Amino acid sequence: MTQLPQEIISLIVWHLTSKSDLYNCTLVNYAFHHAANPLLWNKPALDSDDTTQRFIACLKATQDPFTGRASAQHVRDLALSHRRWTDTDFIFVMQQTCHLETLSILSRHITDTSLRLLPRHSPRLHTLKLYGSSVSQFTIDALGQHCHQLTHLTLSHCRNLGPDTFSALTRCPLTYLAIEHPGPGLTATFEKKVIHDLTCPAFGDGLRHLVLDVHSSSLGFIHRLLYLATTSHRNVWHGLVSLTIAGYDHSNTNHDCLVVFLQSRRRSSLKHLHLLRAKHIDTLFNSSLTLDLTHVSLIHSSNVNERAIRRLVCQCCPMLQSMDLLGCQLTPAMLPEASSSCHMQCETMTTVHRLDEDAINKIRQAGMN
Repeated sequence: MTQLPQEIISLIVWHLTSKSDLYNCTLVNYAFHHAANPLLWNKPALDSDDTTQRFIACLKATQDPFTGRASAQHVRDLALSHRRWTDTDFIFVMQQTCHLETLSILSRHITDTSLRLLPRHSPRLHTLKLYGSSVSQFTIDALGQHCHQLTHLTLSHCRNLGPDTFSALTRCPLTYLAIEHPGPGLTATFEKKVIHDLTCPAFGDGLRHLVLDVHSSSLGFIHRLLYLATTSHRNVWHGLVSLTIAGYDHSNTNHDCLVVFLQSRRRSSLKHLHLLRAKHIDTLFNSSLTLDLTHVSLIHSSNVNERAIRRLVCQCCPMLQSMDLLGCQLTPAMLPEASSSCHMQCETMTTVHRLDEDAINKIRQAGMN
Protein backbone atom coordinates (compact mmCIF):
# COMPACT_ATOMS: atom_id res chain seq x y z
CA MET A 1 0.00 0.00 0.00
CA THR A 2 2.80 2.38 0.86
CA GLN A 3 4.49 1.71 -2.50
CA LEU A 4 1.59 2.93 -4.63
CA PRO A 5 2.35 6.08 -6.64
CA GLN A 6 0.41 9.17 -5.55
CA GLU A 7 -1.27 9.33 -8.96
CA ILE A 8 -2.73 5.83 -8.51
CA ILE A 9 -3.93 6.63 -5.01
CA SER A 10 -5.60 9.79 -6.30
CA LEU A 11 -7.39 7.78 -8.99
CA ILE A 12 -8.60 5.25 -6.42
CA VAL A 13 -9.88 7.93 -4.08
CA TRP A 14 -11.49 9.90 -6.92
CA HIS A 15 -13.93 7.04 -7.56
CA LEU A 16 -15.23 7.05 -3.98
CA THR A 17 -18.60 8.74 -3.49
CA SER A 18 -19.33 8.02 0.17
CA LYS A 19 -18.19 10.57 2.73
CA SER A 20 -17.54 7.77 5.20
CA ASP A 21 -15.25 6.01 2.72
CA LEU A 22 -13.36 9.23 2.08
CA TYR A 23 -13.00 9.77 5.82
CA ASN A 24 -11.65 6.25 6.28
CA CYS A 25 -9.10 6.90 3.55
CA THR A 26 -7.75 9.90 5.45
CA LEU A 27 -6.83 7.52 8.29
CA VAL A 28 -4.78 5.08 6.17
CA ASN A 29 -1.55 7.02 5.76
CA TYR A 30 -0.25 10.39 4.63
CA ALA A 31 -0.58 9.62 0.92
CA PHE A 32 -4.23 8.59 1.23
CA HIS A 33 -4.94 11.53 3.53
CA HIS A 34 -3.38 13.90 1.02
CA ALA A 35 -5.63 12.53 -1.75
CA ALA A 36 -8.88 12.09 0.19
CA ASN A 37 -8.99 15.15 2.44
CA PRO A 38 -9.67 17.72 -0.33
CA LEU A 39 -12.54 15.57 -1.65
CA LEU A 40 -13.93 15.08 1.84
CA TRP A 41 -14.13 18.83 2.37
CA ASN A 42 -14.98 19.81 -1.20
CA LYS A 43 -18.76 20.02 -0.71
CA PRO A 44 -19.90 19.70 2.91
CA ALA A 45 -23.45 18.37 3.24
CA LEU A 46 -25.02 21.06 5.41
CA ASP A 47 -28.48 19.52 5.25
CA SER A 48 -29.54 20.09 8.86
CA ASP A 49 -28.96 22.42 11.78
CA ASP A 50 -26.86 19.75 13.48
CA THR A 51 -24.47 19.20 10.58
CA THR A 52 -24.14 22.93 10.06
CA GLN A 53 -23.26 23.54 13.69
CA ARG A 54 -20.72 20.72 13.61
CA PHE A 55 -19.22 22.13 10.43
CA ILE A 56 -18.71 25.56 12.01
CA ALA A 57 -17.32 23.98 15.19
CA CYS A 58 -14.94 21.90 13.09
CA LEU A 59 -13.69 24.98 11.27
CA LYS A 60 -13.02 26.66 14.59
CA ALA A 61 -11.29 23.71 16.22
CA THR A 62 -9.70 21.57 13.52
CA GLN A 63 -6.42 22.12 11.76
CA ASP A 64 -4.92 19.85 9.13
CA PRO A 65 -2.47 17.71 11.17
CA PHE A 66 -0.04 17.38 8.25
CA THR A 67 0.10 20.87 6.80
CA GLY A 68 -0.97 22.94 9.79
CA ARG A 69 -3.51 24.74 7.62
CA ALA A 70 -7.26 24.69 8.07
CA SER A 71 -8.99 21.97 6.07
CA ALA A 72 -11.53 24.61 5.03
CA GLN A 73 -9.10 25.63 2.29
CA HIS A 74 -10.43 22.62 0.36
CA VAL A 75 -14.08 23.74 0.48
CA ARG A 76 -15.28 24.63 -3.01
CA ASP A 77 -19.09 24.36 -2.80
CA LEU A 78 -21.40 25.56 -0.02
CA ALA A 79 -25.18 25.67 0.29
CA LEU A 80 -26.26 27.68 3.32
CA SER A 81 -29.75 26.82 4.49
CA HIS A 82 -31.56 24.78 7.15
CA ARG A 83 -30.20 27.01 9.87
CA ARG A 84 -30.71 30.40 11.36
CA TRP A 85 -27.39 31.71 10.16
CA THR A 86 -25.97 34.80 11.79
CA ASP A 87 -23.79 37.41 10.17
CA THR A 88 -20.99 36.44 12.54
CA ASP A 89 -21.09 32.78 11.50
CA PHE A 90 -21.30 33.68 7.83
CA ILE A 91 -18.32 36.04 7.95
CA PHE A 92 -16.27 33.45 9.83
CA VAL A 93 -17.04 30.73 7.26
CA MET A 94 -16.21 33.06 4.37
CA GLN A 95 -12.88 33.96 5.98
CA GLN A 96 -11.97 30.28 6.23
CA THR A 97 -13.16 29.17 2.78
CA CYS A 98 -11.06 31.51 0.68
CA HIS A 99 -11.06 29.14 -2.32
CA LEU A 100 -14.84 28.90 -2.52
CA GLU A 101 -16.18 28.53 -6.07
CA THR A 102 -19.91 27.86 -5.65
CA LEU A 103 -22.17 29.45 -3.04
CA SER A 104 -25.91 29.17 -2.54
CA ILE A 105 -27.60 31.22 0.20
CA LEU A 106 -31.16 30.51 1.27
CA SER A 107 -31.36 32.44 4.51
CA ARG A 108 -32.94 35.79 5.21
CA HIS A 109 -30.88 36.10 8.38
CA ILE A 110 -27.66 36.72 6.47
CA THR A 111 -27.90 40.45 5.94
CA ASP A 112 -26.25 42.73 3.44
CA THR A 113 -23.87 43.85 6.19
CA SER A 114 -22.00 40.56 5.90
CA LEU A 115 -22.80 39.88 2.24
CA ARG A 116 -20.85 42.95 1.17
CA LEU A 117 -17.69 41.28 2.54
CA LEU A 118 -18.24 38.14 0.45
CA PRO A 119 -16.52 39.30 -2.78
CA ARG A 120 -13.28 40.15 -0.97
CA HIS A 121 -13.15 36.81 0.82
CA SER A 122 -14.24 34.72 -2.18
CA PRO A 123 -12.81 36.27 -5.35
CA ARG A 124 -12.76 32.85 -7.06
CA LEU A 125 -16.54 32.49 -7.05
CA HIS A 126 -17.92 31.29 -10.36
CA THR A 127 -21.45 30.42 -9.18
CA LEU A 128 -23.56 32.51 -6.79
CA LYS A 129 -27.21 31.83 -5.95
CA LEU A 130 -29.06 34.24 -3.68
CA TYR A 131 -32.59 33.41 -2.55
CA GLY A 132 -34.57 35.98 -0.57
CA SER A 133 -31.43 37.96 0.07
CA SER A 134 -31.24 41.59 1.14
CA VAL A 135 -28.30 42.11 -1.22
CA SER A 136 -27.76 45.79 -1.99
CA GLN A 137 -26.18 47.74 -4.81
CA PHE A 138 -23.03 48.10 -2.72
CA THR A 139 -22.62 44.31 -2.64
CA ILE A 140 -23.35 43.99 -6.36
CA ASP A 141 -20.68 46.62 -7.04
CA ALA A 142 -18.21 44.62 -4.95
CA LEU A 143 -19.02 41.46 -6.93
CA GLY A 144 -18.22 43.29 -10.14
CA GLN A 145 -14.95 44.59 -8.72
CA HIS A 146 -13.59 41.37 -7.20
CA CYS A 147 -15.32 38.31 -8.69
CA HIS A 148 -13.96 38.29 -12.23
CA GLN A 149 -14.60 34.55 -12.61
CA LEU A 150 -18.33 34.76 -11.86
CA THR A 151 -20.18 32.95 -14.65
CA HIS A 152 -23.44 31.81 -13.00
CA LEU A 153 -25.68 34.21 -11.06
CA THR A 154 -29.15 33.62 -9.62
CA LEU A 155 -31.04 36.48 -7.98
CA SER A 156 -34.30 35.14 -6.58
CA HIS A 157 -36.69 37.24 -4.49
CA CYS A 158 -33.98 39.85 -3.96
CA ARG A 159 -36.18 42.88 -3.37
CA ASN A 160 -33.44 45.48 -2.88
CA LEU A 161 -31.88 45.31 -6.33
CA GLY A 162 -31.10 48.70 -7.81
CA PRO A 163 -31.28 49.89 -11.42
CA ASP A 164 -27.47 49.68 -11.73
CA THR A 165 -27.35 46.00 -10.74
CA PHE A 166 -26.28 44.64 -14.10
CA SER A 167 -24.13 47.53 -15.29
CA ALA A 168 -21.97 46.82 -12.24
CA LEU A 169 -21.44 43.23 -13.40
CA THR A 170 -20.09 43.92 -16.88
CA ARG A 171 -16.62 42.77 -15.79
CA CYS A 172 -17.99 39.37 -14.79
CA PRO A 173 -18.05 36.80 -17.64
CA LEU A 174 -21.65 35.77 -16.94
CA THR A 175 -22.94 32.88 -19.05
CA TYR A 176 -25.96 32.03 -16.86
CA LEU A 177 -28.33 34.61 -15.38
CA ALA A 178 -31.57 33.98 -13.50
CA ILE A 179 -33.80 36.87 -12.41
CA GLU A 180 -36.64 35.54 -10.29
CA HIS A 181 -39.30 37.69 -8.61
CA PRO A 182 -37.31 40.90 -8.12
CA GLY A 183 -40.45 42.51 -6.67
CA PRO A 184 -44.24 42.72 -7.04
CA GLY A 185 -43.92 45.74 -9.30
CA LEU A 186 -40.93 47.16 -11.15
CA THR A 187 -40.62 50.91 -11.44
CA ALA A 188 -40.25 52.50 -14.85
CA THR A 189 -36.78 53.76 -13.95
CA PHE A 190 -35.67 50.30 -12.83
CA GLU A 191 -37.09 48.64 -15.93
CA LYS A 192 -35.56 51.06 -18.40
CA LYS A 193 -32.07 50.86 -16.92
CA VAL A 194 -32.10 47.09 -16.42
CA ILE A 195 -33.39 46.43 -19.94
CA HIS A 196 -30.70 48.70 -21.37
CA ASP A 197 -27.94 46.98 -19.38
CA LEU A 198 -29.11 43.44 -20.15
CA THR A 199 -29.09 44.15 -23.87
CA CYS A 200 -25.79 45.99 -24.07
CA PRO A 201 -22.93 44.08 -25.74
CA ALA A 202 -20.65 44.48 -22.71
CA PHE A 203 -23.06 42.40 -20.64
CA GLY A 204 -25.01 40.15 -22.98
CA ASP A 205 -22.40 38.95 -25.47
CA GLY A 206 -21.31 36.04 -23.30
CA LEU A 207 -24.78 35.10 -22.05
CA ARG A 208 -25.74 31.49 -22.83
CA HIS A 209 -28.64 30.81 -20.45
CA LEU A 210 -31.28 33.35 -19.39
CA VAL A 211 -34.05 32.70 -16.84
CA LEU A 212 -36.83 35.26 -16.34
CA ASP A 213 -39.46 34.71 -13.65
CA VAL A 214 -41.28 37.88 -12.62
CA HIS A 215 -44.55 38.74 -10.94
CA SER A 216 -47.60 38.72 -13.22
CA SER A 217 -47.87 42.50 -12.82
CA SER A 218 -44.38 42.85 -14.30
CA LEU A 219 -44.79 40.73 -17.44
CA GLY A 220 -44.47 43.93 -19.46
CA PHE A 221 -40.83 43.94 -18.38
CA ILE A 222 -40.26 40.66 -20.24
CA HIS A 223 -42.12 41.90 -23.31
CA ARG A 224 -40.06 45.08 -23.49
CA LEU A 225 -36.82 43.21 -22.85
CA LEU A 226 -37.50 40.74 -25.66
CA TYR A 227 -38.61 43.54 -27.96
CA LEU A 228 -35.38 45.49 -27.47
CA ALA A 229 -33.32 42.32 -27.84
CA THR A 230 -35.08 41.68 -31.16
CA THR A 231 -34.99 45.18 -32.61
CA SER A 232 -31.55 46.20 -31.41
CA HIS A 233 -28.99 46.58 -34.19
CA ARG A 234 -26.32 45.31 -31.81
CA ASN A 235 -27.25 41.62 -32.24
CA VAL A 236 -27.45 41.03 -28.49
CA TRP A 237 -27.45 37.56 -26.93
CA HIS A 238 -26.08 36.10 -30.14
CA GLY A 239 -24.73 33.14 -28.18
CA LEU A 240 -27.90 32.42 -26.20
CA VAL A 241 -28.54 28.66 -26.01
CA SER A 242 -31.39 28.42 -23.50
CA LEU A 243 -34.26 30.78 -22.66
CA THR A 244 -36.56 30.19 -19.69
CA ILE A 245 -39.66 32.30 -19.04
CA ALA A 246 -42.01 31.55 -16.16
CA GLY A 247 -45.60 32.75 -15.99
CA TYR A 248 -45.78 33.86 -19.61
CA ASP A 249 -49.33 34.72 -20.75
CA HIS A 250 -49.75 34.54 -24.51
CA SER A 251 -53.15 36.26 -24.35
CA ASN A 252 -51.73 39.25 -22.49
CA THR A 253 -50.21 41.11 -25.41
CA ASN A 254 -51.36 42.18 -28.84
CA HIS A 255 -47.87 42.32 -30.25
CA ASP A 256 -46.31 39.01 -29.26
CA CYS A 257 -42.71 39.88 -28.53
CA LEU A 258 -41.83 36.28 -27.72
CA VAL A 259 -42.90 35.03 -31.16
CA VAL A 260 -41.00 37.84 -32.88
CA PHE A 261 -37.95 37.16 -30.74
CA LEU A 262 -38.03 33.43 -31.50
CA GLN A 263 -38.41 34.09 -35.21
CA SER A 264 -35.38 36.36 -35.11
CA ARG A 265 -33.36 33.51 -33.59
CA ARG A 266 -33.75 31.07 -36.45
CA ARG A 267 -30.46 29.50 -37.43
CA SER A 268 -28.94 30.80 -34.22
CA SER A 269 -27.52 29.11 -31.13
CA LEU A 270 -30.90 29.12 -29.32
CA LYS A 271 -31.88 25.46 -28.94
CA HIS A 272 -33.77 25.17 -25.64
CA LEU A 273 -37.00 26.97 -24.76
CA HIS A 274 -38.60 26.57 -21.33
CA LEU A 275 -42.05 28.10 -20.76
CA LEU A 276 -43.03 27.31 -17.18
CA ARG A 277 -46.56 27.89 -15.88
CA ALA A 278 -47.43 29.58 -19.16
CA LYS A 279 -51.02 30.45 -20.06
CA HIS A 280 -52.87 30.14 -23.38
CA ILE A 281 -49.84 28.47 -24.86
CA ASP A 282 -51.87 26.53 -27.44
CA THR A 283 -51.94 29.51 -29.82
CA LEU A 284 -48.28 30.42 -29.45
CA PHE A 285 -46.89 27.86 -31.86
CA ASN A 286 -48.78 28.75 -35.01
CA SER A 287 -48.24 27.15 -38.38
CA SER A 288 -46.18 30.06 -39.71
CA LEU A 289 -43.59 29.79 -36.93
CA THR A 290 -40.51 27.72 -37.74
CA LEU A 291 -37.79 27.29 -35.12
CA ASP A 292 -34.54 25.36 -34.77
CA LEU A 293 -35.26 24.28 -31.19
CA THR A 294 -34.15 20.84 -30.04
CA HIS A 295 -35.85 20.91 -26.64
CA VAL A 296 -39.08 22.55 -25.46
CA SER A 297 -40.40 22.51 -21.90
CA LEU A 298 -44.01 23.46 -21.13
CA ILE A 299 -44.09 22.35 -17.50
CA HIS A 300 -47.36 23.21 -15.71
CA SER A 301 -48.58 25.29 -18.64
CA SER A 302 -52.28 25.65 -19.36
CA ASN A 303 -54.23 25.14 -22.59
CA VAL A 304 -51.73 22.63 -23.93
CA ASN A 305 -53.68 20.25 -26.15
CA GLU A 306 -52.71 17.45 -28.50
CA ARG A 307 -53.24 19.60 -31.59
CA ALA A 308 -50.77 22.18 -30.31
CA ILE A 309 -48.26 19.41 -29.63
CA ARG A 310 -48.66 17.98 -33.13
CA ARG A 311 -48.29 21.42 -34.68
CA LEU A 312 -45.16 22.10 -32.67
CA VAL A 313 -43.59 18.73 -33.48
CA CYS A 314 -44.55 18.47 -37.15
CA GLN A 315 -44.37 22.07 -38.34
CA CYS A 316 -42.81 24.54 -35.93
CA CYS A 317 -39.80 22.59 -34.66
CA PRO A 318 -38.51 20.11 -37.25
CA MET A 319 -35.33 19.55 -35.21
CA LEU A 320 -37.12 18.88 -31.91
CA GLN A 321 -35.71 15.95 -29.93
CA SER A 322 -37.49 16.12 -26.56
CA MET A 323 -40.35 17.82 -24.73
CA ASP A 324 -41.17 18.19 -21.04
CA LEU A 325 -44.93 18.23 -20.41
CA LEU A 326 -45.20 17.67 -16.67
CA GLY A 327 -48.45 19.08 -15.30
CA CYS A 328 -49.99 19.74 -18.73
CA GLN A 329 -52.64 17.04 -18.21
CA LEU A 330 -51.95 15.28 -21.50
CA THR A 331 -52.83 11.59 -21.61
CA PRO A 332 -51.33 8.89 -23.87
CA ALA A 333 -54.74 8.53 -25.51
CA MET A 334 -54.36 12.03 -26.92
CA LEU A 335 -51.20 10.91 -28.74
CA PRO A 336 -51.99 7.25 -29.50
CA GLU A 337 -49.26 6.78 -32.10
CA ALA A 338 -46.63 7.66 -29.49
CA SER A 339 -48.31 6.22 -26.40
CA SER A 340 -45.83 3.34 -26.11
CA SER A 341 -42.92 5.80 -25.97
CA CYS A 342 -44.47 8.40 -23.65
CA HIS A 343 -42.92 8.83 -20.22
CA MET A 344 -45.59 8.76 -17.52
CA GLN A 345 -45.51 11.05 -14.51
CA CYS A 346 -45.45 7.93 -12.32
CA GLU A 347 -46.50 4.32 -12.57
CA THR A 348 -49.97 4.92 -11.13
CA MET A 349 -50.85 7.98 -13.23
CA THR A 350 -51.76 8.28 -16.87
CA THR A 351 -50.52 11.77 -17.71
CA VAL A 352 -47.58 12.29 -20.01
CA HIS A 353 -44.67 14.19 -18.54
CA ARG A 354 -42.11 13.78 -21.31
CA LEU A 355 -41.77 12.98 -25.00
CA ASP A 356 -38.42 11.59 -26.05
CA GLU A 357 -37.01 11.51 -29.57
CA ASP A 358 -38.66 8.18 -30.34
CA ALA A 359 -42.13 9.47 -29.39
CA ILE A 360 -41.59 12.67 -31.36
CA ASN A 361 -40.56 10.74 -34.47
CA LYS A 362 -43.70 8.61 -34.23
CA ILE A 363 -45.86 11.74 -34.04
CA ARG A 364 -44.09 13.14 -37.10
CA GLN A 365 -44.64 9.93 -39.02
CA ALA A 366 -48.34 9.97 -38.23
CA GLY A 367 -48.52 13.59 -39.37
CA MET A 368 -51.10 16.18 -38.48
CA ASN A 369 -54.62 14.83 -38.07
